[in-house]
Amino acid sequence: MKKSTSKWCFYVFKATVLLLILGGSIFAIVYATLNSSSSESSQGAIAANGIECAAIGKEIYKAGGNVADVAVATVLCEGITCPQSSGLGGGFLLTIYIKETGTVETLNAREVAPKLATPDMFVNDSSASVRGGKAVAVPGELKGLWELHQKYGKLPWAELVQPSIKLARDGHVVSPYLQNIFSRNENSIRNEPTLKEIYINPLTNRSYALNEYIKRPKLAETLEIIAREGADAIYGRGSLAIGLINDIRERGGIITDEDLLDYQVRWRYPVSTTLNDNSTFHTFPLPSNGAITPFILNLLKDYDLKHDSLSYHRIVEAFKFAYAKRSLLGDEPTDEIKELMRNLTDIQYAEEIRELINDEKTSDDFEYYGARYENQEDHGTAHISILMPNGDAVAVTSTINYLFGAFFVSESTGIIMNNEMDDFSTPGFVNIYGIPASPANFIQPGKNPLSSMMPSILLDENGNPKQINNWWSCARRLHHQLAPMHVQFDTDFDQDIVRDLNEKYGHQIVENPPDGGFAAVVGIAKNDGVVEGVVDPRRAAGNKISVYECCECNNEGQSIRLIRVYSEPDKDEVFNGIAWSFDSSGPVLAAGGVKAIVRVIQCNGLPLLCYKNLIGHTGAVNDLKFHPKNLQLLLTCSKDYSIRLWNIKNSTCVAIWSGTRGHRDEVLSIDISADGHKFISGGIDHNIMVWNLNSEDVQEKIAKSNEVDIFGRDLLVAVRLHFPDFSTRDVHGNYVDSVKWFGDTFLTKSCENNIIWWKVSSSNKTLVVSKLFTFDIIECDIWFMRMELDLSMKLLAVGSQTGKVFVFDLDTEVPVNKRSTLVHLKCNSAVRQTSFSRDGRILIAACDDGSIWRWDKKENSKF
Repeated sequence: MKKSTSKWCFYVFKATVLLLILGGSIFAIVYATLNSSSSESSQGAIAANGIECAAIGKEIYKAGGNVADVAVATVLCEGITCPQSSGLGGGFLLTIYIKETGTVETLNAREVAPKLATPDMFVNDSSASVRGGKAVAVPGELKGLWELHQKYGKLPWAELVQPSIKLARDGHVVSPYLQNIFSRNENSIRNEPTLKEIYINPLTNRSYALNEYIKRPKLAETLEIIAREGADAIYGRGSLAIGLINDIRERGGIITDEDLLDYQVRWRYPVSTTLNDNSTFHTFPLPSNGAITPFILNLLKDYDLKHDSLSYHRIVEAFKFAYAKRSLLGDEPTDEIKELMRNLTDIQYAEEIRELINDEKTSDDFEYYGARYENQEDHGTAHISILMPNGDAVAVTSTINYLFGAFFVSESTGIIMNNEMDDFSTPGFVNIYGIPASPANFIQPGKNPLSSMMPSILLDENGNPKQINNWWSCARRLHHQLAPMHVQFDTDFDQDIVRDLNEKYGHQIVENPPDGGFAAVVGIAKNDGVVEGVVDPRRAAGNKISVYECCECNNEGQSIRLIRVYSEPDKDEVFNGIAWSFDSSGPVLAAGGVKAIVRVIQCNGLPLLCYKNLIGHTGAVNDLKFHPKNLQLLLTCSKDYSIRLWNIKNSTCVAIWSGTRGHRDEVLSIDISADGHKFISGGIDHNIMVWNLNSEDVQEKIAKSNEVDIFGRDLLVAVRLHFPDFSTRDVHGNYVDSVKWFGDTFLTKSCENNIIWWKVSSSNKTLVVSKLFTFDIIECDIWFMRMELDLSMKLLAVGSQTGKVFVFDLDTEVPVNKRSTLVHLKCNSAVRQTSFSRDGRILIAACDDGSIWRWDKKENSKF
């Protein structure tokens, strides 16, 4: 079902798989469906950020857990897989709906200021509110999860903690989003010993790379104690409390044992409003600014909104008035704040404010919108949405505030601490948005800082959940928060509307960088019995293929031009590999990824269109190669241990190489010899195998496949082959992730910092393979780093995980000694793949951070 932007407030993150890149191994298990055994139509879902967390929530449901049990287990998991955003060192806001009773409640487990905190504690040192012990507010996550379980839980507490114990002990995979966080903050992480111990790989002295596993044994021990003692482990003079307090105070913190003993969560009724279709929107009261959302909806209620500049001008003005009201909010329930909270859900009040919206122009005056300045936004959050088959629902957002919170780990517990004190306002200080402090949000002991988190549930007129979301600041497709006084818009937003907002209505405009900061949306919607889970793609993966052209350098200094983009409709697809077929009838692109489907894409028109799907693999497709002589033939390898040959003319599978003498694990890379007679494969099992592509059985099936029309393709049974002409696993000691033919030789690369060059010959009809050279390379001990050959110039190129590109000249007597290293100060992300132009004059390097680097060969034959 197509996601409508009217239902989901997020924009499309350009996480593209580049044409020359193995963009893959980017995957995320972020959405799990829950099916009731009693009725197929009674379906639920879990949407989460962490790769493993939706799956853990589903297992708890299958074990008999209810909505509270699933929430507890999933939140604990998110603290491990999304350590930059959430965890036991922080807090959360939660909205829960129990269908049987029609009850909607909110649970405030947000952090509070310590008893020794004062309004001016950061006046002389504002940086102390960001990093270090003084920045730590009293955490509330564990107490909140415990109270949620005590009130609504069904399964034993320890059973809910156990999956996270195992995950912390055995390790969790590094997702693309987390890898991006690591790469952007690597130096800072390395300079903080407690974070370095966890997130810097001791073998590489680099942050853990995509698809590598991170173990947290100290946190596993802490979770084992929590499984036994519950919340008392921290909040009741339990086994963890003294160590945690000492760790914070050693960093300059002011939290005491009394702060932990006295900490209490708060159950409250939600802020609710009825919409035009009689559905009811329930969101979080203070300290959240949840009431701002119904206020915006009421402001826009009577407008006939369209996709035109006037409508967006009105939306922007509604944002500005709403953010002005937000500046008046704080945790303290003063009479003024109580009255404002009532007004924000009152339709008549919204109508009065709507009269101030000028359809001719905007204003740059804060006072016109009624602002009393504003506080800072959360930067690190993780949201989970849960819909159970019985209609119960939970929306929960947890946070440690900034990325990695106060930027240190409690050494006695393995818990990353929050820096929530920075969410308060400090007298006389301007925050990073250029806004003076908000008096309603000054520090007071026991007070929550104001939060932009808004876990929300939308119920239809019959009390059935329609959406479970976190509208965290709303996503910035088009955004205005009053201060700074400008409209922020995404690169792909309608430029005509942006121009009108500036020239016609007087708005200042600022474009969001594609990789800049953003709000994230995680949610579930149910419409007509169909349940959809959505995780903001900016936190998940990439399902796009970008086609670039190397061109002459233009006036802006650009020599690489984006010309086309293929966007896969299946948002769960993540491409691992791509291949070109330069067919005379028109170029064809083939792509494969985690969904085990090979997409065949027509490239001779706009837009790029997938016109065939090749279905047969039962695991992720890792690599693809077109036959050099017959461009209708495509070879693919897979996580299912097999290699398949396809005739794309009629979508038939011609041959399958697998079985007991084949690969014993995931096949990572393949390549076909220039004459098309043989191919080579390498995989996780350390094996190198050479296969015969020119056997009678294979050639017979190829001929038959050409005779079969599309309606008879299912009648053609693929030939199965089990015996390679050559096989060895005794040379490489790690994954073989890249293989290449080079004339009557081939090269194999393993993620053990070496490439081996092999000679192939025949003796008495027996294939003879012997080793020629071993190329020692450095900083290449992570997998899925592809090498590339230029056959005409006889050059070999391979990237490193530190942004270097190594180029070997193979046309020398001792090529291992003829190595050039290409470096650039700004190229410091892992180079996943390289590619040469057909004339060998241009070398392209594509990196983990999405950057593409072009190297041109000079007159002296050096790049």
